Amino acid sequence: MMPPILEACHLGFEYSPARPVIADLSLSLHPGALCAFIGSNGSGKSTLIRLLAGVLKPASGDVLLHGRSLAKTPRQEAARSLAYVPQSWTMVFPFTALEVVLTGRSPHRPPFRLENGKDRALAMEALSLVEASHLAERPVTALSTGEQQLVSVARALAQQPECLLLDEPSASLDLRHRIALMRTLVRLRDTLGLAICVVTHDLHLIDSAFDRVLALRNGQLIVDDRPDKVLNDSTLAAIYEDQSIRTRSFEGRTLVWCD
Repeated sequence: MMPPILEACHLGFEYSPARPVIADLSLSLHPGALCAFIGSNGSGKSTLIRLLAGVLKPASGDVLLHGRSLAKTPRQEAARSLAYVPQSWTMVFPFTALEVVLTGRSPHRPPFRLENGKDRALAMEALSLVEASHLAERPVTALSTGEQQLVSVARALAQQPECLLLDEPSASLDLRHRIALMRTLVRLRDTLGLAICVVTHDLHLIDSAFDRVLALRNGQLIVDDRPDKVLNDSTLAAIYEDQSIRTRSFEGRTLVWCD
């Protein structure tokens, strides 16, 4: 196995004293792996992915990028390896979608250097990957929440990262775009060897193409295994503390519901 791109080493984090959100959590993310983070609301999923992205600073432990502390890695250097897509974002100024995606090219340009033809081509390619080329010249302030989310994912792809971290990227998307996005992530994993982590509540979108499903409960990693070992009645009941959860597998996908 290739060395990990990103590692969490005994991470701890709390928003208020004596109330840890993440507790002594360790994991490794390797090239060419597509992983899903699952768990109930408040389990620590979004906090964990923000720690991995360097958005939050751990109270204890460390995040390593290629074996080096992320906190000590220059921001532009880190951004050439690591891209993060938040749950939502607010754009006040009416930049076009293409202009927003082009900001993802900034880690690859010297300071104060404008984008060139290659940057524009890569930005348009990123929009195409998420089926959003038609939005290129539209102001993002006029887009729907789902369309803005597609632009946000395209911006991250334009960074050409080695590791892509997405916090509920499908939450505002319709069913067609949810499925299309997951297929895109599988293709990026297969063609570019990206390490990809997706925080999601859409368990039905996790199929056999995923390499790992990691489940959190009360800030701790309680399960890390293949989808077929996690997406079943007993394991999901333990993760979500709900004995009414039922599952059924069909053609590589698992349907999940509650009695």
